[in-house]
Amino acid sequence: MGRGFPGAVEGRAHVRGALHHKTSGRGLACILVEGVPECHQVTVAPFASQYSLSARMRRRCERHQRPDVDAAGIFGSIQGMPSFFVPFPNWQTDTVVLTPEESRHAAQVLRLGPGAPVKIFDGTGRVAEAVVAEAGRKAVELRVNRTWQVARVQPEIHLIVALVRGERFDWLLQKATELGAASIRPVAAARCVVKITAEDESKRRSKWTQVAVEAAKQCGHVVLPEIFSLAGPKAAFHSAPAGLRGIPALCAAGRPLRDFFRADPPAITMAIGPEGDWTAEEMSAAQAAKFVPLHLGVNVLRSETAALHVLSAATHHYHGGAGGLGERR
Repeated sequence: MGRGFPGAVEGRAHVRGALHHKTSGRGLACILVEGVPECHQVTVAPFASQYSLSARMRRRCERHQRPDVDAAGIFGSIQGMPSFFVPFPNWQTDTVVLTPEESRHAAQVLRLGPGAPVKIFDGTGRVAEAVVAEAGRKAVELRVNRTWQVARVQPEIHLIVALVRGERFDWLLQKATELGAASIRPVAAARCVVKITAEDESKRRSKWTQVAVEAAKQCGHVVLPEIFSLAGPKAAFHSAPAGLRGIPALCAAGRPLRDFFRADPPAITMAIGPEGDWTAEEMSAAQAAKFVPLHLGVNVLRSETAALHVLSAATHHYHGGAGGLGERR
């Protein structure tokens, strides 16, 4: 089979590991491919808009006639530059210092050095291309080269979600961020198993924000969802923005999603209850706030599954896909 791709490589090659930067000065990186010894690992320039195989590796592919191993198959899902979150107070000039956590990730995990290009965002839609000016173990300083603003995809899709157990709510928040939810309002419904105090809520909101930031960095989303304070159902229903309002429920006859969506609403809000369902009183409050009962099908879904089901359906119907179908930056 030759030295380039031993016989162990079958089917399409897959990226096995994260980028490992060999030298900060030259800005090189290597990507490990399953079945390929590390002595044959691929060396690429890591910050192109889309990665490609090195010329040497392309020659090896052609020489050994391995059409199952191609640049698009290996690198098609790896997009753009390393992304870092910079809170608004830290970003007032063209010189930006990353937070200690982001600095540690940049300097010690990604091993970025001076001159390395990166992308930064503040969660409100402001995005910039920057380069590393100084890279210390505890602080990384960036120089901003170009800034632009990204608007949230319209119409906005909002979630009202009854609290579920800790890790499951974190998971819901992560996926809702990836799908482009505009806001998430946790609700203490009557049948919620989880009960949290004001002190617990403050800690959880800090964690929820970090979960959203990490999810946004992973998927390339630059506008974070607004995470509201814990509220009661009635207050949450009446605070929903004008537009379509739906409430999936087992306790009331509802219409299917396909009959619920209509053209060009200013916003969509979906209210997801606890696994014990909404109480009759809560349903009455929702309907008084113009929420339409919805039927999601025969299967009984967990709260987090129902939330992602309706969010995905709305995203597909109104945006064409997660984050819309515009050009990826």
